[in-house]
Amino acid sequence: ARAAGMLLIGVGYLVVVGTIGYVPALALLMLVTARYMGRPWSAQLIALAVGGALLYDLIFVRLLDIPLPPGIWPDVWRGLPG
Repeated sequence: ARAAGMLLIGVGYLVVVGTIGYVPALALLMLVTARYMGRPWSAQLIALAVGGALLYDLIFVRLLDIPLPPGIWPDVWRGLPG
């Protein structure tokens, strides 16, 4: 049952990554996985998820130049007035 839950979390990540983008999806993946494994809510947990996602973005997208899904955000920012 535990492995099936982890599989569903991974499938959920794959479903949302194209829409919300790599960094938010990875942060959610880390957060949901940690919660599923029993870690309690805390500011440290949120910081770990956000920081981990940004670190992976820095490594893969910026340093290794591997394109990953940006999601809807570039279109949203371009659509804002100003």
